[in-house]
Order: sequence, then structure tokens, then C-alpha cells
Amino acid sequence: MGGEVVAGLVAHSPGEGGHWHDLLVHLSDVAEMAALFAAPFGGEDAARMVGWWHDAGKAHPSWQQYVQDAYGRPSAPRARVDHSSAGMLALSEERACHVLAFLVAHHHGGLGDFPALKDRLMAKRADPRVMDAVAVAHGLLDGRCPIRPVSLPISLQAPGARGLGLRMLHSCLVDADCLDTERHFTPDAAGERAVSIGVEALWSMLERSQAGLMAGQEGDLNARREAMYRAAVAKAPGRAGFYALTMPTGAGKTRTGMAFALRHALEHGMERVIVAIPYTSIIEQSADVYRGIFGHEAVLEHHSSRTAAGDPDDESTGERWQRLAAQNWDSPVVVTTNVQLFESLFAARNRKIRKLHNVARSVIILDEIQTLPPKLVRPTLDALRALVEHFGCTVVLSTATQPAFKSEVLRLTVMAAHGLNEVEELIEDHAEHFKALERVVYRRIEAPLGWEALAERVCQREQALVILNTVRDTLALLDALGDRPDLLYLSTRLCGVHRREVLAEVGRRLSAGEPCLLVSTQVVEAGVDLDFPVVFRAMGPLEAIVQAAGRCNREGRAAERGEVFVFEAEDGRIPPGVYSAARDLARAMLGEAGVSLHDPTVFGRYFRRLYDAALPERDPIVQAERALMFEQVAREYKLIEDDSVAVLVRRVWASEAELAQIDAAMGAAASGRLTHWDLRSIQPFLVNLRRRDFEAHRQSGLVQAADAEGSLFVWAGGYDALRGLTETLDVDTLIF
Repeated sequence: MGGEVVAGLVAHSPGEGGHWHDLLVHLSDVAEMAALFAAPFGGEDAARMVGWWHDAGKAHPSWQQYVQDAYGRPSAPRARVDHSSAGMLALSEERACHVLAFLVAHHHGGLGDFPALKDRLMAKRADPRVMDAVAVAHGLLDGRCPIRPVSLPISLQAPGARGLGLRMLHSCLVDADCLDTERHFTPDAAGERAVSIGVEALWSMLERSQAGLMAGQEGDLNARREAMYRAAVAKAPGRAGFYALTMPTGAGKTRTGMAFALRHALEHGMERVIVAIPYTSIIEQSADVYRGIFGHEAVLEHHSSRTAAGDPDDESTGERWQRLAAQNWDSPVVVTTNVQLFESLFAARNRKIRKLHNVARSVIILDEIQTLPPKLVRPTLDALRALVEHFGCTVVLSTATQPAFKSEVLRLTVMAAHGLNEVEELIEDHAEHFKALERVVYRRIEAPLGWEALAERVCQREQALVILNTVRDTLALLDALGDRPDLLYLSTRLCGVHRREVLAEVGRRLSAGEPCLLVSTQVVEAGVDLDFPVVFRAMGPLEAIVQAAGRCNREGRAAERGEVFVFEAEDGRIPPGVYSAARDLARAMLGEAGVSLHDPTVFGRYFRRLYDAALPERDPIVQAERALMFEQVAREYKLIEDDSVAVLVRRVWASEAELAQIDAAMGAAASGRLTHWDLRSIQPFLVNLRRRDFEAHRQSGLVQAADAEGSLFVWAGGYDALRGLTETLDVDTLIF
């Protein structure tokens, strides 16, 4: 890339090479890069236009003086100079370019609400300095990229896709601007972004790995795993669109889904596979599987707990690539959370929007899709349909308990989301596989159990898993079980690194045939690879019961089927809202004649009834999205309600490396130098408290601020090797 150099007009101060960044070179390079990014969805003309005009206001003498002063006298006080309004106003002169004016107006920071653009235009037109900058911008660019009607992506004409279409175009501009600026200031970092492996090579690696895995393997379970793997691959040449991967738990969804995705991407010229998973505990496990097949630098693991140890200035090339690639998902395989993917599709801030253009032309695997909160089903389906219809994506719904996403189920109106009426099954005979792979028997305990009675039943088993609905219930059962050497515990009262240690110890004991009783919230259910002979599951949502059963006789090694006991806890608590309604519906359905949890069609009926009760007639997020109220949508579309505050814990048995990371972050906070990197480095040592508990603990001194600004809080109470955080005041309704 490159462009004509105009002496004296600069876009940025000197970078590592000591050279000023020429303004026209920057505009030209951003325009061409943004157009390249937008080409897969027909937005290249629009992206090129906003690329040329986004920084056109920097040509004004006041901005040129500002950047010179900022470089020459960095400590001198100075007022910032508006450089984005000139391009905004210039583009608004052509009615067909109003949406492009909106993108230029918001290319720093993020998208505002589109209806506010009119007022912003009027205010800026009344400012003579801005209008002078518009004239200067025209003088600079009219001979190079004159403002004219441009071809807009077809998504901007579809009511259900306009919001995502604007975010996609914005993503192209923001990422191109960031990459070109990075290339100027830190060219070494730009060079480290390159990915040298493509989809075809990854497909070959997976096929070799699968052949090695199946070599010498016998038994019906492995034969069926291979049959399902091959059935999914056989569907790969099919059209881009929606697919369902319905497989029994423990049957190999991780590999089978990736096999279809890579082969499908290869057949259709797609660039990457994105795997979105509800919980970080599953992500770490799945990412490890993929890295074992493809190597570290082909797999980007992006979620809140992902961090590299040590000083970022000394990080390895692989870790530095991970950090850079997380900014824009420029990786052939991305393993991320539902929060990262879905909230980015409805985001307003640039940090989340920047990566969106790399979601286009991808195969997206949505693992355990049944965990999507009902209140977000309609807007989420709108976005998924837009990705398929306008941005060249294929979406795979991967679960043992498929939800019901058809239009008639979701009670759609003109202003509601689209349903998914054309979902093709990757494994057409999946019901037969479910029947053949019945590795457990479900047993209903009719009489409610008190904690002592439940403890007595559990203690009769050498290896057993107990899953309860709330943290309070798990603590009550721990009290009833007493001080047992075989007892282990999981919930988010434990920090992330502690939970991983517990899971590793559980796996070791199970493999060695040692006594092991694990008490857990449902954090253990979805995708965690454990294999108990017996599971006790408190009555809960139907899909949660089946996911719990996936931790029982998972490998089918036992001569007899595993046992899953479903019981009512006499003094058990239940989280309110949809979770409680789902529990009541599950109880009712399990009491109906002919209902079998081994029948995958049961879940379609279950989700139909659940959505019928839970979905409102009019969806406020859908309405706000169609009105292009980006800030409102970003506030309301939350997969996880943000009613918690993280506190840092210091375990008495912590390793030297763990203590060093914690001490470094606390020292940085105390000196006022806490960075985003510091916060990411201590993510595995954080525990989230409900805000009301957090405030109470601050008052009692159990939570202390590490700095005057309150950017980091430290737990000053107890931390137990079994229970994790101790002395928490109120944990009645904590789910995880």
C-alpha cells in the first residue's frame, strides 16, 4: 500500500523508525485495507470511502499544529482538536452517505445512537472552525476520493440486519485504522500478526489425528464416534447455512464439529472457524484439544481468564501473537466465549466491534447452545440469520439438547426476530445413536431428601458426583458430609486456578480408582470431561439434568449402566426467574407418561413450552436494534448480569509464580500504575462477589482496596483449601 506524499501534512507523530506518518499515505492505506476487509460482504466501496475521509480533518492547520506541539512539548497543557467532524460533515452532504458520516463521526471510541446524528450534524455545522476544516478536507481529497453515492452492503437494506451491517463496516474502518497506525508506530508488532497456516493444512492435521486416535480402538462407543464424525464430514459440501450437530454427551462433539467446520470452510473458501462456548472451564479443555492437533499458533483462545504469565515485554512469540490476535481475531481457529461473540455482535465500543469483520466468511460452532438465556433468543437469532444471509457464515448448533428455534415456537410478529426454520441435521440418524449409547439409567427419588439423608446416600458410594442448584445448598451438604479425605468441591467460590486444580485431582482419582466424592454447582455440567459411576442431581432445568448425566459413565467402560439420581432437596434453594420456571417445567414433564431423557425429541417440546412462558410479546432489544440505538442495545444485551465485583485472593499454598503475579499487580495498583495486562494476569486468582455481599464485606473489613481509586480489591478474609472463599454473608441465590 501507499500513496502520494504531501510535505508537511502528517497523520501521526514519529514512530520507532523516527519518521512522521504522512497523512495521505495513512488515508490511502486505511481506505484500501478497509475495502479489502469489507469485500466479502459487498461493502468495499463504502469502506474505501470512510477510509479516505475518516481522518480528513487532520489536514486543518489547527490539528497539524496540535500534533507538532504534542510531539515537541509532550508535557505542555493543550486542548484537543476535533478531527473527525470534518469528514462526518463532508460525507453528510451526500444523502446516500449519511450512514458513512455516522461511522466517521464515531471512529474513535465507538458507536452512538444513530438517531442522534442529526443533532450532532446541526451542532457542528454551526461551528465555523469545523466548517473551515470541511473546506480544507475537500481541498485535500476531492481530486482523490470525491464524495459520491456509493454501493452500500445489502445488509443495510434489511431491517433485521442493518445494525450488524453498520457494525461490520465500522469494524473494517476501526481495524484498518488500528493496524495501519500500529504498523507506523510498532512495525515489529505488525509483523508478528502473520498466521502462516491455512484451513487446508488444518484439515489435513485433523484427519491424521483422527486416524491415529481411531487406530486400534475397539468397542461400540468408538465405532459410533467414528461413524458420527464421518457422517458430519459427508455433509460438508452442502450449502452455507444453519446446521445442527445433535450428539449424545461424551460422543466426541469437539472433534466432530471441528471436522465438519474445517471441511466445510475448505469447500466454500471460508477463512476461519470460530467456536463459541458458554463457560471458560469448557473453553480451556476444548482449546487444549485443538492445540494438541493444530499447534499453539493456529488456535486463538480468547476469554477473560486467558493470560500469559510473566512480563509482557519478555513474552514468547506465541504468547505475543495470542495477545495481538485477540484484538481482531485474525486466526484460523478462534475458541471463545458466548459473551465475547454475542456481546460483540451487539456492541457499541470499538474494542469489541473491531474484530467483527473477521467473523464474516467463518464457520461458527455454537457449543451447548441451549444455555442461551430465553430473553436473548430473539435478538440473537436475528444476528445469526444476518451472519448467514449477508456475511457468508455457516452456523452449527452443537448440543445433546437442541432448543426449539422455529418461528412458530418463538411467537413471532413483524417486529420480532426471525426463527431458524431451515436447520439441517449433520447426523440424520442421531436418535439411533442416542438409543445405542444409553450409558446411564435415570432414577427419580420421589421423597424429598434432607442434607443428612442425602449425605448418607452419597457416602454409600466410593465415587460419586452431587450437583446442586445454589452455592448455599452445596455448603449445607458439605457440612453434612463432614471432614472426609475423599471430599472435593467446585463452585465459583473457588478462584479459577483452584477450580482447575480440583478438576485435575478429580480426574486423577477417577482414573486411579480411588475414592472421590465431588460436590458441585452446575459449573461442572457442560463439557467438563469427568466420568463418575454415579451422579446425584437436584431437580433443575431438563437440559441441566441431561448435562449432569454426561458426567456419568461417559466412556461406557462400566459393565452396567451408570446411575443418575434426580431428587428434590428438602431445604434446597432455587435461583429465581427463568431457572426456577425451567425447574418447574422439568418436574412436570418428568411426571408425564412416556417422557424419556434418552429421546432427543423431548427437548424440542421442553423448549417450546419454556419459551412460550418466558418470551415477551414485544422484544425491547430487537426494537432498539432495529432503531439503531447502539448504546441502548449494548447496555441491555448482557449474557451475564453484571451484579458482581471481583476480589483478589491469596491462597496460603500458592506457588511462588502465583504469588509473584499477585504481588506485582498489587504493587502496580498501590503506585497508580495498574494496567489492563496486570488485571488479565491475575484473572485466575479472582473470585466474584455479589455486589451486596461485596459492600457488606467492605464495611466489615473483609474486602480492602489495593489503591485509593478502587481499581483492585483484595479479599482479607479466609480462603479454605476445600471451600474456597469463607465468611461470605449471603450466597442464597448464587448459581455458579
